[in-house]
Amino acid sequence: MTALSYQLYSSRNFGPIDATLAMVAEAGYRHVEGFGGLYPDAAAATALRAAMDASDLQASTAAFMPASSLTAPEHL
Repeated sequence: MTALSYQLYSSRNFGPIDATLAMVAEAGYRHVEGFGGLYPDAAAATALRAAMDASDLQASTAAFMPASSLTAPEHL
């Protein structure tokens, strides 16, 4: 069976990430897709990993904006 992932970007404006991850796990998901805003620095990435581990979730994919779009958005 194909494993489905929950796209965390879709709930980026709701509650703390720990609560979102717990809700996603309770709904039966085992995989999530992260996005660039979840990883502003190493400490945030470490905290996210701990929260995912606590909810028994894995990040199977992630979406990031190309770095070039920050300096040359006209190329998007």
